[in-house]
Amino acid sequence: MELFHLFSKLEHLVTKGDQIMSAVTDFTTKMEAHFAKLNTDLDALAATVASLRAQVAAGSGALATTDQAALDATETTATATVAKADTTAAA
Repeated sequence: MELFHLFSKLEHLVTKGDQIMSAVTDFTTKMEAHFAKLNTDLDALAATVASLRAQVAAGSGALATTDQAALDATETTATATVAKADTTAAA
């Protein structure tokens, strides 16, 4: 009887181990999808910023105060987002 009990416990541990590994695999799959979307979004953001900079450089004259403030705010947000992404990647 003792051997059967031991075998039953071992079987339970193996099942739990399989469940844990399955959860890790599921989590990894979800995170990879999130990272892929984040990379795509960052590429789109970089392209938008480059386009905006080119448009500003091609424009004539000085920007209106409100336009300059909007550009400054966007630059601040973009810088903070890049810093956050760098910090997350280094963790």
